[in-house]
Amino acid sequence: MKLIFKRQAYQTNAVASVVDCFAGQPPGQGLSYRIDPGKAAASVQARHQAVDEMEGFKNAELALSDHELLENIQTVQRRQNLPVSDQLVTTPICKVNLDIEMETGTGKTYCYIKTMFEFHKRYGWSKFIVVVPSIAIREGVYKSFGSSPNGVGRLS
Repeated sequence: MKLIFKRQAYQTNAVASVVDCFAGQPPGQGLSYRIDPGKAAASVQARHQAVDEMEGFKNAELALSDHELLENIQTVQRRQNLPVSDQLVTTPICKVNLDIEMETGTGKTYCYIKTMFEFHKRYGWSKFIVVVPSIAIREGVYKSFGSSPNGVGRLS
């Protein structure tokens, strides 16, 4: 399957804005491995043994300080004539939360796929999770990525 998207200037600008929020992040150095052992009610030793037997991938940790990240976000907000944040939006499980909003029919699927490629190109990130609000949208996203026999999406 070959994906064909018509590129629009506002889409290119949107991708650049998202990627620029992480300006200064050094490129990742190869692959990293990490497994979350979960909350199993096993002994500490059993958990360590289980982790040693499992493999997983993760992106490089953010090297940017909260101050640098906020400055990058504020620079992008000013460039886009958006209200400027006075602090990072964080949660107990996430250092930073960013919202990217686009109207229906403006090419969000193209933008986040292109953003993933740009993140990989600039920062070496290769692990992404796409969250969508409905089964119908999920199926559309799945078709945009294509599919392989093992159920993992791919681009051709």
